[in-house]
Amino acid sequence: VLLHYDLPLDDRRGNHAHRELEEFIICLTGAVVVEVRDQTGRQSFHLDTPRQGVYVPPLTWVTVTVAALDTTCVGMTSADYDPDEYIYDAAEFLALLEQRPRGGG
Repeated sequence: VLLHYDLPLDDRRGNHAHRELEEFIICLTGAVVVEVRDQTGRQSFHLDTPRQGVYVPPLTWVTVTVAALDTTCVGMTSADYDPDEYIYDAAEFLALLEQRPRGGG
């Protein structure tokens, strides 16, 4: 579980994908915009209540932008931190998407 708080307005988090790890993002207070990109394209979600969240499956690029003051958000992951699990290079991410069979596989 990753807890982010006292984040400045317009701060960006994420900017990465995971190889096999799954993540669920919830905004407890304030607001964030969660942008995801996968084989099907891009989507953007505005979260401003803890009643909604965004599921981020493996091989999905995610960027979280703080959209309000006093924002606290939580990222819950399916496994403990492993630096080898992260993809920070967008070109590597796109290459992995190209190799992946359509439909997720």
